Amino acid sequence: MVQAWGKIPQPKGLYPDKYNIVRDIIDTFTVTKNYESAKQWLNHLYVSDFERIDDGEREFLSGTIYYGLGKLNVAKEFFDIANKKSERRSFEG
Repeated sequence: MVQAWGKIPQPKGLYPDKYNIVRDIIDTFTVTKNYESAKQWLNHLYVSDFERIDDGEREFLSGTIYYGLGKLNVAKEFFDIANKKSERRSFEG
């Protein structure tokens, strides 16, 4: 996935696939509990796919990472933003 990300031409923010690649990289790091590496990819997520609807997914993933890092206050801030942007859908189920 990291190699695929590197092959996307500049400006990378114009390509919707970049968001999915970065999200998959972050998901892989969170599943393996490598939250520090996942955190390093967050900046790429926020500048990916400029056309994407802002539904709070970026903030939810950020909250998940910071929760895993034990930074509960920061995680709560991101979860609050995700909850608002998603109109509470991020926490259904």
